[in-house]
Amino acid sequence: MPRTRTTSDRAAGRLILAVQKVWGYYSGTDQAPMAEAVMNRAHDIQAAITNQRLQEVLAGRTIREYLGAAWVSSHPGVSRAVGALEQSLNGV
Repeated sequence: MPRTRTTSDRAAGRLILAVQKVWGYYSGTDQAPMAEAVMNRAHDIQAAITNQRLQEVLAGRTIREYLGAAWVSSHPGVSRAVGALEQSLNGV
């Protein structure tokens, strides 16, 4: 039986896609490792949402803080995806 994805799970998937675009852009540059680290944290967020452990993973931080607030702010597509995820988690 296929898994039913929640709105938050789909928003986390879109966040991963947004980060992957940046990672692809930076591929082969000195900025690629940071983008890859953010991508790994975005995957952690999606897994935590799926397993209902998001608060535990965030440990009191916001999603932006967990990913790296300065990095997120410098990438508008990622910032929008974070905002959409935050809205979905707040039921907006």
